[in-house]
Amino acid sequence: MFAVLAAAVVSAAPVAVHSYTSGEAQFSANTWLVETARGVVVIDTQFTVSEGKAVRKKLESLGKPLLAVLLTHAHPDHVNGTAEVLAGQKVPVVALAGVKTVLDALDAPKRAYWGPQLKGEYPKTTVFPTQLVKPGETVTFDGVAFTAHDLGEGESADETVWATGAHAFVGDLVMYKVHPWLAEGHSGAWLTSLERAKALTGFEKVYPGHGVAGGRELFDWQRGYLEAYRKNVKELAKGQPTLSDQAKKELEARMEKVLPKAGLAMLVAMSADAVAAELK
Repeated sequence: MFAVLAAAVVSAAPVAVHSYTSGEAQFSANTWLVETARGVVVIDTQFTVSEGKAVRKKLESLGKPLLAVLLTHAHPDHVNGTAEVLAGQKVPVVALAGVKTVLDALDAPKRAYWGPQLKGEYPKTTVFPTQLVKPGETVTFDGVAFTAHDLGEGESADETVWATGAHAFVGDLVMYKVHPWLAEGHSGAWLTSLERAKALTGFEKVYPGHGVAGGRELFDWQRGYLEAYRKNVKELAKGQPTLSDQAKKELEARMEKVLPKAGLAMLVAMSADAVAAELK
């Protein structure tokens, strides 16, 4: 599924990167808007209808047309706002084939879970990718080249790094200084994917799916968090595939020391059993 290529393609034109971040109730997700000379490429599209509309408003404030939407992975907080961002426009929605495969599998169960809770805030229909790319393939919009690097499993079952020039949009391969979603049991594979990302060259700035942008040190930060979480889960699980309620409270206390006063703290206990089972 994954492929690590030697270098990110250098874009042929300068870009400006803008951001939109949702509130914590919508998982503090990032949308990145890459402004070219004559348009904007949007990377990831938020969780709810309202947040998708907010991205559209941010896009319109730039005064340039939408050129494309690029998706980093298939989780709802990164794909649900696509229809609102498009607002009826016929522009490519681009993703790795592996990301679409995951989205195909997740769409119905996620809708069954979230739809009754969010009601009109959950989109009536999901916009699926209209253009699929292969690992290492490059797409160009207004002279700016974006290369899709398939990192394989991480926070989700298929993670993409979209690289253009000095910029790398890494989705939830990095959830910087917030507690990550680990309930899919990919924590070991996530560590491997981070090493694959570090092997990529050609970019200096890393734009995460959650948290502020930074340099390549964000990969090491994410590794450190995952190692700490796995270590604490292993100690508290004591060889069992689940943690008791008391052990989960202790895990929360320990991870609070690792990452004090950080967002998405509710995910710490929610992910514990999956990681315990994975480690066993």
